[in-house]
Amino acid sequence: MITLRLHILEEHALDIIRSLEKLRAVEVVIEETMPPTAPTQKWGGIIKNPSEELLSYANKVREEWEDRI
Repeated sequence: MITLRLHILEEHALDIIRSLEKLRAVEVVIEETMPPTAPTQKWGGIIKNPSEELLSYANKVREEWEDRI
């Protein structure tokens, strides 16, 4: 038997571990969960006091991409 300590970085990796556990190929000995991260800030609030030029450019880009998203 080999013992590994893993830090699961992506959520789907945990599903893979659970599948292996169901096959009795692995055994989860210690399970730790990461604390929830703080919510990320929306793009609109990142730049404090944006210039009018930047705001008009952002509106232009938003209009171009609005129908594509």
